[in-house]
Amino acid sequence: MTSNGSDIQIDVIPKGFGNNLRACVVCRLVKTYDQFLANGCDNCPFLDMAGHRDQCLDCTTPTFAGMISLMQPTNSWAGKWLHLAKFVPGAYAIKVTTPIPREVEEILEANNITWHLERGD
Repeated sequence: MTSNGSDIQIDVIPKGFGNNLRACVVCRLVKTYDQFLANGCDNCPFLDMAGHRDQCLDCTTPTFAGMISLMQPTNSWAGKWLHLAKFVPGAYAIKVTTPIPREVEEILEANNITWHLERGD
């Protein structure tokens, strides 16, 4: 539990720091590949990653710069600056250096979801 009494979703916290970390190309949430495969992206359920290996590979990337941990995104100036204030607590890439694949852009457009092209700049 956090100091304000809210529960933290433990499944959002990466379970290892090594070469198996990946970031969602849309929201920059960082987890292991296995966590994305098991639970999908907590911020982007419309990407339908849970249980779909190819979708996990298309919607996440191991190529990102820096990480930040946000326990209270709505109260964090860094969360607001990086456009993460509305997302779940967790670890986030500061900048994703992989472009969003066209297939993912089509999913976003179909769901009327806007995203920041310069994520983390």
